[in-house]
Amino acid sequence: MQPPLQPQSFEPAKISRPPPSDESSYLQHTNWAALRLLNQYRLFLILALGAIFYLTDQPIVLGQHAPELFKLTHAVYLILAGVFYLIISRQQFGLETQFYLHAYADILVLSTIVFASGGVVSGLAVLLVFHIAIIGHFTRLKFALLFSAIASSVLLSQELYLHLGADAVNFTQTGITCGTIFLFGILTSSILPGKTAVKPQDEGPMSVRQLSELNKKIVQELAAGVLYVDPEHKVQLANGVARELLGHQDVTLPKPLYSLSPELHTAMVAWAKNPELGNRPVQSPDQSRDLLPGFTLLSTGGLLIKLEDHGLIKQQMQQLKLASLGRLSASIAHEIRNPLGAISNAVQLLGESPTLDSDDIALIEIAENHTRRINSIIENVMHISTQRQGQTDQIWLGDVLSDFRQRFAERPEHNNSELVIDVQSNALIRFDAQHLDQILWNLCLNAVMHNDSQAVTINIRVFDMGIDRLMIEIADNGKGISAAEQDAIFEPFYTTHNAGTGLGLYIIRDLCELNNAAISYVPTDQGACFQILLSAEQQQLAA
Repeated sequence: MQPPLQPQSFEPAKISRPPPSDESSYLQHTNWAALRLLNQYRLFLILALGAIFYLTDQPIVLGQHAPELFKLTHAVYLILAGVFYLIISRQQFGLETQFYLHAYADILVLSTIVFASGGVVSGLAVLLVFHIAIIGHFTRLKFALLFSAIASSVLLSQELYLHLGADAVNFTQTGITCGTIFLFGILTSSILPGKTAVKPQDEGPMSVRQLSELNKKIVQELAAGVLYVDPEHKVQLANGVARELLGHQDVTLPKPLYSLSPELHTAMVAWAKNPELGNRPVQSPDQSRDLLPGFTLLSTGGLLIKLEDHGLIKQQMQQLKLASLGRLSASIAHEIRNPLGAISNAVQLLGESPTLDSDDIALIEIAENHTRRINSIIENVMHISTQRQGQTDQIWLGDVLSDFRQRFAERPEHNNSELVIDVQSNALIRFDAQHLDQILWNLCLNAVMHNDSQAVTINIRVFDMGIDRLMIEIADNGKGISAAEQDAIFEPFYTTHNAGTGLGLYIIRDLCELNNAAISYVPTDQGACFQILLSAEQQQLAA
């Protein structure tokens, strides 16, 4: 049994600033996929420039002014492309930070390549024009103008440096190039997106992406298993509960339903042929539980399958039945108690008559025994209907068991049965003392009663299970319980003895639950064995 849940403390919600809206965001039309595409363009440009520079024997424009500077810049650009690939794949530093880092690096490197090739006259300044056009598409107008100004300033500075000391410098081509840079920056950041943008119609409060993420979250948090099977009988979606129920937590989808669960696939095909058949339980692939599927046909042609643990459903139904039975039994027991008291008093008065012969006395004894048995059943039923929460006092388990052994030995009706106590260490536990005493008496009396009035040895062992858990084991060397009866022994009014009421083990289980403990039957080669597991909060081992 798992330890009870601890009450959780809730802190007041912290007020956080909302994320910037689209109007205040620095970027537009930008995501991680766009950055990856930009880096692929950068890598293609590097390979093209390198192929032209290193594989051509004839004099070329590339690097004609400073070939060593071109080689160094080309190598640095290749390394930067590799670094950008890594940080994009890991999504480090944030989208905006990475974008502006790429933009500054490209302007610096491309300007250096233009300088090493002789300046604007080389014609390579068109690479900066293309790059500003890309930046303009990804960012807003004011930032596109800023990058255009940076690129133009770098080109003008290069021309001044290359023609330093000359009598006259022709800036016509440089001015045209800078004007082209500004023009492309304005076009791609403001004019073209405004012309091509489609105004959304009746946009709801949530976007399609947000709704998709919300639907996925809801599906994953459902208590039932959910699978979506396409028209080709392939599982396209399965939440965590469905994966656990089918025993395929790590499977990669899509996957044919038949390979995940042949029985579920057969049930789905049968339902598709005749939906009026209803839903029938199927076994899980590992044969450990029964699953109850529910099928819903979708407009896409696929099926939505809802999986539930049929065992849990049966337990819930059983609990409802037992609750109703308990209320009914309590009402009946209350009505029977008064006439039973009158019958018992009448039998006692008859037994006091001096005119009775031996046969009459025997009949009266039979009547008294059966009235006492009926009264015992009524008391047990009334006990179940009026159970109180255990008063979990701290008690030393070793001392309690020693006292119980002494009282057990003093009862003459135990047919010389022997009770052996084996406690590894005295333990201070939290348990209702009266409940614990009733549990021990019922289990020991069952061992004596179900052994056909023959002597039986009962062993009570207490040992530490580790991780702050304590186990109390009550085992005997009697006849034991057959495999066919083991699943029903804790059910009310189930008994295998003609003098039993069928409520003993049912009451024991309820008493254990009232004290946050769990009792279970453990099959053995000889006799019967019951184990009571105390949760971590109940016990404290003493040295």
